[in-house]
Amino acid sequence: MEKSEIIASFSYKISLGNYEMAEFYACQKKEVVKGEEETEYKKLYDFVKKQVLKEAIRFRTQVQQPIAMAEASIVENPMPSVEEWEAMSPEEKWLRLELNRAKKRVDYHQNKQKQ
Repeated sequence: MEKSEIIASFSYKISLGNYEMAEFYACQKKEVVKGEEETEYKKLYDFVKKQVLKEAIRFRTQVQQPIAMAEASIVENPMPSVEEWEAMSPEEKWLRLELNRAKKRVDYHQNKQKQ
């Protein structure tokens, strides 16, 4: 029985803004019986695509969504109390500081354009 090798790959990109991208990529190789390449490729491609999209969905729900919630929180309450600050994890503190810096840069440029 003669064998053949097929390779399927899939990539998916999510724009993070500010010219940044999150890229998800998978590639899989499989040995198949000659003559079955087309049907086996379709199965392999579907598998690879499913894996990449699962990871992209996980990224959106576990990474992007919390960031968006933190951004909304900063707009509503820009300065946390001392107690709130002390209760934050190091990651939350870092994110809060980065978002505040970004907001200040945007405000600065918006004010500069008005002048």
